[in-house]
Amino acid sequence: MDLELGVWRWQCKETEKVFEALSWAGDFGGSYGEILMYAQNGDTFFWDTILDKVAFEQCQGIVDEVVLLNKSEKTRPNPFLKVCGICCDGASDGSILRVKPYCPYCEDGEIAQLELVTTKQVSIPEVTHHQWNSLTDEEKKNLVLSELRRKPLI
Repeated sequence: MDLELGVWRWQCKETEKVFEALSWAGDFGGSYGEILMYAQNGDTFFWDTILDKVAFEQCQGIVDEVVLLNKSEKTRPNPFLKVCGICCDGASDGSILRVKPYCPYCEDGEIAQLELVTTKQVSIPEVTHHQWNSLTDEEKKNLVLSELRRKPLI
């Protein structure tokens, strides 16, 4: 997918180190339903959740069900965006994709977007869901529950 993206400075809240990573060039991101996903090795992927909606809707449905069943979750924002990468095939480094870049220093950490450095035209791959599609409904639910617990969000 060819996209005009921004090179942004980000800061890790854990290490306080600054690094650069791609993100949407504008203030409002991509078009409705478009998500950038990030691997731990710095690779960036594109997910159009409108055109490629089956895995998105299945994962969202499982998270919604868990949120409804878990009363303590009602006080928190919906954790879907923190776990939706679990339904995407992993990156070449084996990491689970996520909606914010990984800090290259601590390889996790909460990060904050600081400033746009420049924009550039890039070609990035679209996410795939081969592994997710091969799972049964019960296996999908268990995978999402496991990721929610690992974060920990439930």
